[in-house]
Amino acid sequence: MSMASVVEYWMLTYIAYILLSRAASLPPYKEIRRFNNGIFKSDMKNPTNAEMVDNMRILLPCVYDYIPLQAAQCVRGFIDFFIQTTGHEFKESHLDSMDASLADYYKFSSIFEKYSPSRMRFPKNHMATKYSRDIRSRGPVQSYSTTHSERQHKRDAKRPARRTNGRHDHIYQMARSVHYYDSLEYKKAETNSPIPIPPAFVDPASLPPPTYALSSELSGFHTIHSVHSTESQPNFSFKDLLSSFLDTNENGNSATRARRNMPKLENQQLEIYQMLTITDFETDGKKIVEKIRTHEVFHGRKRVEYAVFRYDKEEVYGQTRMFFSIQYGSRIVNLCLAQRYTHVETAHATGLEVVKPALDQNYNGMFIAYANQIDRSVWIVPDFGSGKMNDNNLFNRYLVNTDADRFSWINTKGKTVKLPDRTYVKWTEE
Repeated sequence: MSMASVVEYWMLTYIAYILLSRAASLPPYKEIRRFNNGIFKSDMKNPTNAEMVDNMRILLPCVYDYIPLQAAQCVRGFIDFFIQTTGHEFKESHLDSMDASLADYYKFSSIFEKYSPSRMRFPKNHMATKYSRDIRSRGPVQSYSTTHSERQHKRDAKRPARRTNGRHDHIYQMARSVHYYDSLEYKKAETNSPIPIPPAFVDPASLPPPTYALSSELSGFHTIHSVHSTESQPNFSFKDLLSSFLDTNENGNSATRARRNMPKLENQQLEIYQMLTITDFETDGKKIVEKIRTHEVFHGRKRVEYAVFRYDKEEVYGQTRMFFSIQYGSRIVNLCLAQRYTHVETAHATGLEVVKPALDQNYNGMFIAYANQIDRSVWIVPDFGSGKMNDNNLFNRYLVNTDADRFSWINTKGKTVKLPDRTYVKWTEE
């Protein structure tokens, strides 16, 4: 083996270790799987479709600065196409946008031609062109395709297979399990009243407003002074921030008032919580339950969560640091302490929105909001290529990973870096 081969091997090993460290350090988000053993297919043992989808959602933030820009844009086009294709409802403009994403994927995938034994001419790559036509004629994919996410296959094959003892008559055992499933469903239909068919149209005005519930209360006795001692830092005072918030939002005074005229908070008790549960409804009446936590360590892992806060004319990103309630005057106020992240007006190779910690703002970017100002959770991940700040463990920039779910993707503010024509790798001409 030559020295060049040895160097190349160790370089690839080092890069694989870096990518593994990045994937393992990503903050948890909803039900998305953590990839602590690596993000390559070779690192996963018999991955399911759901695991491969979760892997796709984290791929770009982890690898974008180790691959050519054209490769990143190819992956960007495929992710956009996948999210659009697996939608629940479509307009003609949605299908046109889906075809545009597929066109981007095909255009930029030429960079992978020399690595593909078939030169990217395999059947599944061609079949992607049929989706828009099929959706136009048959409706959403999940309504007509039995292979979409293998749902029927899981019920009729995978789950029954796990219940067998591996003997030679395992097919008979699997068929018997499916027969039991069908019998139970038939029995339930006999004994229970049929489930009413949901209306074709739901008036959004008839839906109940969202509800907010704090839970997982921290034990012990907590006061403004004790929280002030643990949360305060240079250029940030929890007591002053809380006093300013209550004076502005509860008393209705100007935010520019002198501190001496603001409420003099006594050493009163706070109730501190580690979880907020939001119950809301989509426009079609579907119930949504979302949980946002402030645990620093959850199930043995460091946990950082972020949320979108609603204001009159804007949305603000924030890392949720503490949920708490305080009695002010005659009422109990439920509040959230958070670290603000501000939008950075720049394009990025991943196509995701770029944000940064607002450490240069008042109170080091810390702010307090009502708990019911939280609109939804959001997945903010480090922009690993931006490097870390010198004086703390924060990265210079972060990415709003809107690939995490469909609603986030629809509301993305990200911009993709334009690929220079001179660097474009074309398809091989025959």
